[in-house]
Amino acid sequence: MTALSDPAEIDTLTVGAKELGIDLTESDARALLDFLDRFYSWNRYGGFTRIPREHGVRLHLLDSLSVVNDLADAVSITDLGTGGGMPGIPLALVLRSSEFTLVESRGRRCTFLREVVRDYGLGSRVRVLEGDAWDLARGTTRFDAVLGRAFLPPRELLVLGSRLIAAGRVIVMGSDEEWIRGPEVTDLLNDLALELRSDRALVLPGGEETRRVFRFERRRQVDCFT
Repeated sequence: MTALSDPAEIDTLTVGAKELGIDLTESDARALLDFLDRFYSWNRYGGFTRIPREHGVRLHLLDSLSVVNDLADAVSITDLGTGGGMPGIPLALVLRSSEFTLVESRGRRCTFLREVVRDYGLGSRVRVLEGDAWDLARGTTRFDAVLGRAFLPPRELLVLGSRLIAAGRVIVMGSDEEWIRGPEVTDLLNDLALELRSDRALVLPGGEETRRVFRFERRRQVDCFT
């Protein structure tokens, strides 16, 4: 990691995180900003984002951190379709008691993620899994929390996520609210033994972009879906 960070960005990040209910140390903020710089330096090769760097603190880092409180007490977490590591890497840098599995199908992106995991000393609790998330669901590994950030249409993410938890939660980031309306969604949740526990609309600090975060929970263990 580099030693230098823009003091104004440190302030923007720490103040913004505080508005989201998260206390960041200066060391946390420097690590997050260093990762953001690395993310953008690789962007030309990995095709991670079209968002300009000047908006990256808000639209990548703060967006990633917006689900910290939804992950309270979750020890094992998987980020499906993590791309360049958003939100998984920022969350791993902050949630030091949790273990993360970052799932990504593109080899070049996985190369980047493995370098980040190695260089930031995250290897003991962050795993990069190159492959199809549906293949992961066909195995026996289950998590306390599954999250996705614009990885699949929300209903598909619910189905996939439901197969990756026993008792746990599925967090859908960045979607609007319309998909959750209608009796077919109620039927789907019943079929998946999931319950909508939280539906939050938030404006990311420092801008006007609205985000919506849905948290679904299964409180009891059920038979695996086939």
